[in-house]
Amino acid sequence: MKKIVFIIKDFFNAGLERRVTNLSNELANGGCSVIILATHGVAESTIFRLHPNVSVVMVDEGKKTFTEKTPKLKDDAETIEKEKPQTITPAAVHSGGKSKGGLKKSLKERGYELVCSNNLFRSVYYKKLSKSVYRDWFLKQKPDVVVAFGLSRFQKAVFATRGMGIKVFDAELLTLKKSISQDKKTYSYYSGLLKKSNGIIVQTKEEGEYFGKEKDIKIHVINNPVKPGLPEAYRGKRDEVIVNYCRMTPQKNIELLIDAFEKLHGEYPRYRLEVYGNAQDNEEREYKNRILRLVGERNLDDCVSVYPPAADVHKKVLKSAMFVSSSDYEGLSNSMLESMAIGLPCICTDCLGGGTREVMTDHENGLIVPMNDAEAMYRAMKEFIENPALAQKCSQNAMKIREKLSVEKITRQWLDVIENN
Repeated sequence: MKKIVFIIKDFFNAGLERRVTNLSNELANGGCSVIILATHGVAESTIFRLHPNVSVVMVDEGKKTFTEKTPKLKDDAETIEKEKPQTITPAAVHSGGKSKGGLKKSLKERGYELVCSNNLFRSVYYKKLSKSVYRDWFLKQKPDVVVAFGLSRFQKAVFATRGMGIKVFDAELLTLKKSISQDKKTYSYYSGLLKKSNGIIVQTKEEGEYFGKEKDIKIHVINNPVKPGLPEAYRGKRDEVIVNYCRMTPQKNIELLIDAFEKLHGEYPRYRLEVYGNAQDNEEREYKNRILRLVGERNLDDCVSVYPPAADVHKKVLKSAMFVSSSDYEGLSNSMLESMAIGLPCICTDCLGGGTREVMTDHENGLIVPMNDAEAMYRAMKEFIENPALAQKCSQNAMKIREKLSVEKITRQWLDVIENN
């Protein structure tokens, strides 16, 4: 039985957690033992059901402790974002010295800023952190494979497992153009680390081209799986509702969606916009509040609603007229895939990362609009309203994604990469 560790930033109720949970459960169904290691926090309750052979462990880098914190399942998620997550403040820079003030104080205050901006400091910091915090835990757990989601966690995995014979993969979440500074030294630093690993797993072909010139880097393109157990598509008359469900971060550019909807609402006043917004940390809650203020300033309170996340969100949106995503960048959007799978006519921005064009063909299984173009988004929404035959065609074709990206097929791709690299 293979033992696999997935390292993620936190385990709350967002897209990455959904992706990792679906993958972990399917691997566990196949006989694997899976640990999801969260470096920053774990929610007390979750909308994701976990297999018995999947556990969630939270690390406190400051105290150097690893504690199993598998969250309770919450079927009714209406109050999830009101609950206080079990958060961990990342460890301060491990200077190891006894000097007071000056450099030590500066490092504590600006440690993560320096980590992100200085390759030498980054290397020293992660080597020391990995040795002092993570290495003993990996020696005890003896996993066969470690998959780290995000470059900071990938660095920890590379340094902590060195010499143990453990396979290590980087799995990227967003477009690499956003994840990696574009200077040559930073590119060289990360490409060097990847050459020492078993490769990088990206979500789209476009992302796979980022390190394409590096012959010694193994690049694996694996799309996200579609969540299993989704409701069947609705076949009747659709409600006059436009929906989006997402994590409330600026990358989702909900302002653009509101701009486009406001113009549409002037012509079709019976239509509503409903956003199910997941806000787990202070930054996300502030962004959600900004969106709520914008709705009030535009006097759209009677036609725009922002709801908490819901465990049964797919049932809630099933009869909607369309799903509209306004993101500036994505890996491969889970909400887009799930909306396609349940037969919603979908409109998505051609965002950085290539996720939309990876699975969508314009006017065949959805409508693709340019980024930051409210006028184009408005026209696309209007086109679906005025051309129900097109909406129905896109709905029917979109549902094919359910079989194409089934969790069983995607898990087989993961196992093939893990076993053969």
